[in-house]
Amino acid sequence: MKTLASGKLALVIIMLLASFLSFHNLEKLSLWEDEGWTLLLSEGTLPKIVRIMAFDQHPPLYFVAVRPWLDLTGDSEFSLRAFSAFFGILSVAAVYHLGKQSFNASVGILAALLLAIWDFSIDLSQDARQYSMLLFFTILSCAYYFRYLRHSTRMNGIGWWLCSVIALYVQYMAGIILIFQLIHMLIFVRPFSRLRDLLIRFVLVGAAFLPWLPVFIRQNQVRWDIPLFYQSGLPNNHATYILVRDAVLSQQFGLILGLMLLGLVSVYYAPRLQFNWHPSPNAVFMALWFVAFIALIWYLNERREILRLRLFILVLPPALILVARGLTNLQILPQGFLLAVLLVVNLTTTDVYQNKPPWREVTQNVTAFHQDDEPVLMDIWVGDFSVRYYIEKQMGADADWLSLRELRDSAGDFFLPELAAYVENEDAFWLIRWNDEPDPYDGLLNDMGFQRTASPYIEHEGNKLYSFRYDRVTDERLATFGGTVDLMKASINGELTPGTDIDVNLWWIARETPPLDYSVSIFVMNEAGEVIFNRDNPPLDGLSPTSSWQPGDIQFDRHRLTLPDLAQGVYTIGVRLYWYVEPNKPLDVISETGLAGAGFAKIAMLEVNQ
Repeated sequence: MKTLASGKLALVIIMLLASFLSFHNLEKLSLWEDEGWTLLLSEGTLPKIVRIMAFDQHPPLYFVAVRPWLDLTGDSEFSLRAFSAFFGILSVAAVYHLGKQSFNASVGILAALLLAIWDFSIDLSQDARQYSMLLFFTILSCAYYFRYLRHSTRMNGIGWWLCSVIALYVQYMAGIILIFQLIHMLIFVRPFSRLRDLLIRFVLVGAAFLPWLPVFIRQNQVRWDIPLFYQSGLPNNHATYILVRDAVLSQQFGLILGLMLLGLVSVYYAPRLQFNWHPSPNAVFMALWFVAFIALIWYLNERREILRLRLFILVLPPALILVARGLTNLQILPQGFLLAVLLVVNLTTTDVYQNKPPWREVTQNVTAFHQDDEPVLMDIWVGDFSVRYYIEKQMGADADWLSLRELRDSAGDFFLPELAAYVENEDAFWLIRWNDEPDPYDGLLNDMGFQRTASPYIEHEGNKLYSFRYDRVTDERLATFGGTVDLMKASINGELTPGTDIDVNLWWIARETPPLDYSVSIFVMNEAGEVIFNRDNPPLDGLSPTSSWQPGDIQFDRHRLTLPDLAQGVYTIGVRLYWYVEPNKPLDVISETGLAGAGFAKIAMLEVNQ
């Protein structure tokens, strides 16, 4: 009884550790492409989601389940990923039961501890996809399978059937693990009457999948015709091998493999050291699960590029259970030492994590300078799934956006005319773009009079994620600063009333590249020529430094400010350029339109009547 209580306490502590690691920094990274896809596929009523999934490449259960969760908790990044995190935590408890049913409670506790700290498991527990849910129900299916082998009760049989069916409807790869169960029972289960009972129950699992089987067949017939479904696979090469090895076995793979091999045998220390070199049926099942799954995926990937790193989450349970059994085969001192090594290294290093594109920050580069009437275009392949989420979160649900990927798919040869029709009545728009490779629509936009006026970007794994702005700008010049920079155009969004927020929009063009990074000062001056308010910032909040301006390129600049309370009178709103080292020496200004003052250009007048 005391041992049982201590085992339960250990499991509770492990579950708390798993909870902390799964929820820590849960929303630190942006939603990546597939997480944005999760949001799109889970929109609408449950019957609608099932119909949508019938034309996708996955079974529907995860997306059906996540819909009421989001309705209850909201669609924040935290809420969306928390659904996966809960299943990741539950998987820790499930692997304890699988280890206990396969071998003993000590193996279960150690396997649960390892799964709780394993980087690969934590990473997928923080991913708004179906893989932690798949892991949980696959483990439970195997746990109930072994429970039913020991105790053929109705509840154990129902548990095995139900978890197996759920796993299949979460992700088709669960079927491979069910086939391993079939192989195990065919080899090891006797007498025939008992085997027949298991086979009947196995057939009932297949029968539960029959309603979806035609959809599964059709999905696999057409998925190779849709690039969206197959262009994210990994090839069978050395780099992929290293990636899979580090994810599943960690960078301590030598130690892990050694413990797995030790877990295949039984070691006895009394009355003398003895080895039982004949693996038990359960150890054979774990070895089959681990080796055959990897080999099968590798084999199938030679014919169709189906390999995704996250598929290998399914081999973590047998790997860690064998490692746990290998540890229990050791005496207390080496067992404690090796376990401490595994814990310290796994908790202080990261073997694998998904470096998700920073779509939140990329979209923020637009949001910071966006006006409500400016549409946002996206040419970022499936990154648009995530970006549209951030557009609507940051700019409002009614924000106008267009996916050029979707437009290409729907318009075909009429893509360019459709794009031209979309932007022909716009004075400005934004384009979020992955790198800046030449595209036919670049010439189209230029012919329509659009020019890039802002190009902030964020680096991601050697790529630049741009947030381009396009404007229609004439050749007019309002003023020239320092003989090197022209102010082409200025406008103000917002009501010119004291205490209100306004956006001052400026369009610059360099005659030659400025030698310094100048600051822009927007100020309010009274009739006596006194500056009573000013707001100074580098152009575009530092995203467009003047030393980077190339001759002839138009540069968009926006400054957001709140007008101060003003006494009655007429005020001038003006702009200066200066070097921050010499703030009292603004660049000289000349203007053929009469808008120049002493070191500034006038951009608006404000009359206050009280």
